[in-house]
Amino acid sequence: MDKNAPKRMMYAIDLDGTLTKTIQWPGEPPPEPHTNRIKQTNKLFVTGHVIIIYTARRETMRAETEMWLEQHGVYHHALVMGQGKLPADCYVDDKCICPEAFFGDGECRCVKMYKERLKKNGK
Repeated sequence: MDKNAPKRMMYAIDLDGTLTKTIQWPGEPPPEPHTNRIKQTNKLFVTGHVIIIYTARRETMRAETEMWLEQHGVYHHALVMGQGKLPADCYVDDKCICPEAFFGDGECRCVKMYKERLKKNGK
């Protein structure tokens, strides 16, 4: 085994608001894809990394979610749905990264919101 070979990593990538431009709930039209983010995710898959798509969508939306992933060519190893992701405006986690920072397409929404809140509170 080559010690210099890149480590195979497991990526848990959120669906709504990360690979999609909007959030989808039952009865709403399918969201638009973030095509560049999907391409970058697929590159990780092709280079040997494990891709887990996770979403707070309910299990009852599995068929339409799987169809959306297939229609937009999202390579992944597993789809995890609605398993304990708490609804929140911002997640603080030692292993997280904002999609904007990860995919390099904008300023992190959570960091921006936090800075605005600090400024508003005079800190």
